[in-house]
Amino acid sequence: MPARALLCLCFLTAWSAAHSQRVFHLEPVVVTASRTDSTLVRTAGETYSMDRGRIQDAPANGAVDLFAYIGGCDMARRGSGGIQADFSIRGSSFEQVLVLLDGVRMNNPQTGHHNAAFPLTARQVNRVDVLAGNGSSLYGSGSFGGVVRLLSRRQDENRFDLELQTGTHRTFWGSASEAFCIGRLSGSVEVSKQRSDGYRFDTDYDAEAFAFQSSLRWNGGRVRGSFRRAKRDFGANGFYADFPSREGTRLAHGCMEFETRLGSKANMLSRVFVNRFHDDFLLDVREPDGYHNRHATTVSGAAIEMNGGPGQWTGGLEILSEAMNSSRLGNESRVTSSVWNETVFSVSERVRCTTGGRLEFYGDRGVQFNPSIGASCRLSRTWYYKASLGRAFRLPTFTELYYRDPANVGDPFLEPERGWCGETGLVWRRKSGRFETTVFLRDERGRIDWIKDSDLDPWRAVNLPFNTVTGLSLSFEKSFGEGIALSGALTEIRASAWTETRSKYLSNALRRQANLSASVAWSACLRQGLFLVFKKRRNAVPYALLDSKIAWSLKDVTLFVSGLNLLDSRAEDFPGVPLPGRECMAGCAVAMGDR
Repeated sequence: MPARALLCLCFLTAWSAAHSQRVFHLEPVVVTASRTDSTLVRTAGETYSMDRGRIQDAPANGAVDLFAYIGGCDMARRGSGGIQADFSIRGSSFEQVLVLLDGVRMNNPQTGHHNAAFPLTARQVNRVDVLAGNGSSLYGSGSFGGVVRLLSRRQDENRFDLELQTGTHRTFWGSASEAFCIGRLSGSVEVSKQRSDGYRFDTDYDAEAFAFQSSLRWNGGRVRGSFRRAKRDFGANGFYADFPSREGTRLAHGCMEFETRLGSKANMLSRVFVNRFHDDFLLDVREPDGYHNRHATTVSGAAIEMNGGPGQWTGGLEILSEAMNSSRLGNESRVTSSVWNETVFSVSERVRCTTGGRLEFYGDRGVQFNPSIGASCRLSRTWYYKASLGRAFRLPTFTELYYRDPANVGDPFLEPERGWCGETGLVWRRKSGRFETTVFLRDERGRIDWIKDSDLDPWRAVNLPFNTVTGLSLSFEKSFGEGIALSGALTEIRASAWTETRSKYLSNALRRQANLSASVAWSACLRQGLFLVFKKRRNAVPYALLDSKIAWSLKDVTLFVSGLNLLDSRAEDFPGVPLPGRECMAGCAVAMGDR
């Protein structure tokens, strides 16, 4: 089996390269969820993005808050301030979404509940992307539903930024950063602090972060390094059980990259990284000597990636090590190595195809091969047809395998999740706008969920025999001159799973989500961002949230006011965990330096 899989991968690569001599150009679309910042065209797939301009218009402080305003991504929150949130794409579980920061995997093998603990602020983000649909052939385990990616800002100027905010629930947020550029050397340093008394008992939080990054460029190459630390202490009232809990997390992230050109048409990127995560959880603050968990997780990896011509291709090698030291789960570790490739080639002047595959070696869990194929056809100057099919795969987390307490019981014999994902749709694209519609299907085997037979029983981690997810998505973007930009998305999801008992996550799955956003320049100095989100979950009351930010800028100073949940809606993403009501923030930002 491994030999046949490797042979198939080699065949796909060679056949793609042989057919990639004739290259035509569709609309110049950047692959926003590629392993590198290449200019490969995503021939089949659905991507939602938020650029720097929309980020500045959003009432978001932390990077994770931005995903609340992106179509196609269900960001389920347990509190305010982006302290704890889960991602879901196209009805996936929060474990089935891969998170990338500047191309580096940020998923926590302990539990996906920590995947959104980004060690950076919204001010540090240059772009966020959501790649909806299977990405296992390119990224490996964990991208069943899709991929979310953040690209941090690369400073090329001398600049100082200071921002201070205060608002409801005695909330404070502040950040200061210094960016420098000395010839070919550039970099930045940022510190941030946020705190709040919380919107109900035991929802207060206190967080701080530090970030440093630098880059040295020369003709044909670049070396880049970054280091980030984040510390969070917060009340977790009802987050995971019906107790006033307390949690503290610490994240340290370091990465070093070396990029160089190989001839005139190819690039090579070498990367090493390490993520160190600490989680301290107290079940009941009323019993400080009671149930207490401490986990330490280390994820380290190295990769070599290449992309370029004569056609358009990307591929590479990667090794990943995951280790955990836990008072509850014990000491566990695993190592994964993989080789992958994706190639875009033209069949005719109207038809373009993508083939790809990833071969992964999981030690005692054997070998996994995830192929994919996609195509797009230009029907006219503005209309395109697309379709894709791929195989998906996910390893269980350490919590799903080994966790055990009176309310939750893991299973060390869980099998990996497997499945096939397909989609087809139409795209209309012009300079001033875009419209896209997609029908998707995901056939899962062995999806992992937690079930119980009665309220007196503990939750048990199990492999469900099957789960079929079908859905329809619509999205659009439209600009009216330079003063108004509109965007929106609608996702409709249906899931059919085998389960005769109560499910923890499938029973709360998303059924419908609609996003509508507008950026309006009222004048040269006055801008406003409006964001409306509607959600309907299975067995839950639907809700709508309206957020807005108004900013007035004059030279180096910007004054702004933000409002969250302006409709004061009663909302829950998780049963029994209400989201905040209406919240307001006001602040000032100062930017000094080169323009």
